Amino acid sequence: MKKLTCCILIVVCLIVNFLPFHVYGIQKIRDKVDVQFEDWSEQEFLEATDHSDDYDIEAWIAFSYPLFDKSTLTTEDKSEIKDASVEYYTSKNTVLSKCLNIPLQDFSRLGPIAVLTYDSMEEYKDNRGDLYKIAKDGCVAGIQVSIYNPQPLSTRADEDEEGVSYLLDEIFADVGITDDDYTGDGIKVGVMETGTPTTTNHMNHFEEWGSHDPEEITHAVDVTRLIGGIGEGIAQDVEFYCVGGYDENNQEIEMVPALNWLIGTHEVDIINMSMGYGNASDGIYDYRSAYIDYISWHYGCLFVKSAGNTGGVISSPGTSVNAITVGASNDEKKVARFSSYICYTDGINKPDLVAPGENLVIGDSGTSLAAPIVT
Repeated sequence: MKKLTCCILIVVCLIVNFLPFHVYGIQKIRDKVDVQFEDWSEQEFLEATDHSDDYDIEAWIAFSYPLFDKSTLTTEDKSEIKDASVEYYTSKNTVLSKCLNIPLQDFSRLGPIAVLTYDSMEEYKDNRGDLYKIAKDGCVAGIQVSIYNPQPLSTRADEDEEGVSYLLDEIFADVGITDDDYTGDGIKVGVMETGTPTTTNHMNHFEEWGSHDPEEITHAVDVTRLIGGIGEGIAQDVEFYCVGGYDENNQEIEMVPALNWLIGTHEVDIINMSMGYGNASDGIYDYRSAYIDYISWHYGCLFVKSAGNTGGVISSPGTSVNAITVGASNDEKKVARFSSYICYTDGINKPDLVAPGENLVIGDSGTSLAAPIVT
């Protein structure tokens, strides 16, 4: 893996665009009934939460009713397929919401999934009995529980050479962008972050849902500048739909409601994820990865995910088979030392490619800067 260089970028992207999406995502979730943490040591818990109090416990619930069958439709129009699918899943999940006493806002509009969130280990333990009751219901196919600790994947890596910048003209030349044909006109780009951009004057079209991240005030700005910032980005006519942070009720916007908004409401074509969901799920094919695989295949939305900056395991949900997981390279066309590459799930090899992501003139270093170049 360490021999990969950014010159692979264009070739791989062209191939991926013609590969069929994998179908097995939701079935992977359904094989797992995993209500865990019972035997965790204090050290294991600290490592999973990144030694922080800023975490949640998530219980992903998969239901056993049939997936929506696109072949029953007489149309191939993407928007009409989306509308029919959302109507189907909303109808099914509304019934389950009443039967299981789960708030409807905790359900996906895009698939047979609900996610329950607990603010602490103590709250999770207090409610675990109710979760076991839900797991025994005949309409529930599986439950998987894990720690949710979202974080942006940029870095100011120690190995960065001071005073050295990978300039945009050099980046574009290295990945094969030599003209202005990449306008992005008519393309809807979703951006999932820990907060929405603090400024929007570098974007031609912009809609947002959420709040700014006070600790990472430039991260979402840097990502959108690289994708399509006016006067500097690759595809300057794209339409941006940015989501992250907290909603109007001061509730954290998690992955399922974010995708409900991006795909169910705005029908974005591609989603950039320059963030990860915490150490507990890194490197494994988990519920988030499976959900993205199903969403990608069923709705035709391409995900581009940053690989992570530990130099070790792939950041969740970068093990998604249908996602393009992106590592970072430098101006010497070598893989950056911080670029993650390890997967614990047999048969899944990530990242899919690398792109410029070290000492960039925009945003410094990180696989979160490599991902938007691919997007």
